[in-house]
Amino acid sequence: MKNLMLVLFLAICLPATVFGEDIYSGSFGGVFSGWSIVQWNDTTLSAESTIAGKKTLMVVATAKFGRLYIQTPTGFRLGLEKERQNLFLSLMSPTKVTKNHFFISLHDMEGKVIQALSAGDYIKGESFAEGVWYNLEIPVSDLKGTDRTISAVSVEIEEPGVFFADAISFSKAAGSYMLPPTVKAVKVSCQVLPTNTVVLCKAVIEGLGNINQAVVWGTSLGAIDASGQYIPPLGVRAQVIVTATSVQDPKVFGSITLSLVPMEVKK
Repeated sequence: MKNLMLVLFLAICLPATVFGEDIYSGSFGGVFSGWSIVQWNDTTLSAESTIAGKKTLMVVATAKFGRLYIQTPTGFRLGLEKERQNLFLSLMSPTKVTKNHFFISLHDMEGKVIQALSAGDYIKGESFAEGVWYNLEIPVSDLKGTDRTISAVSVEIEEPGVFFADAISFSKAAGSYMLPPTVKAVKVSCQVLPTNTVVLCKAVIEGLGNINQAVVWGTSLGAIDASGQYIPPLGVRAQVIVTATSVQDPKVFGSITLSLVPMEVKK
């Protein structure tokens, strides 16, 4: 980093693994319940700044390494790799800056940087255009935060000046202003295992935000366990419907029809 860095720290407060945490949205009154802002002497903050009729957070560096902390007493445990958790945030600079001027980091419970990435790697073009909002979606795995407890997220800029931030979250799409995660569809697929007596079914849930991939399995004939392993009845010729229902939104489900054909025994 060069002379001046503008750092936005967001300390996260949940003691156990949580697969969705809202941090800040101007459209919903700024900092969410359970969070607090610690004002540093070398940072000017305005949570009442309005752009295009929407409130947003304005951060100004008035000295080297100006900082803003949004924090709670405990850390935040990020999910396992299979949860595919992302950090979402919207950033805007009132002046044009090169793509390598913004850096985003996660910090451990001692405040040390776990991983720093250039925000420019997640946009198109060679610079952040003047006055343009960029909705970033950064996989937690890229930030080396998978299955770790973190104390802070930082957004840095190498030049002194101003930037605006909004829609900061570990669960919602940037720019969505904290719309709740939405399940759109459940896609089911099945394959016969080599034993030829067991069928393994999988479900993929599609939707918006950091949605829960858990499902409840069901079948019209035979038995299926919580992992999606279906054991068909022997000697039966039938059409069987296997269903996967979203745990997050039980109104959404997907299904697949299996054709059971008894195996012929050669004499």
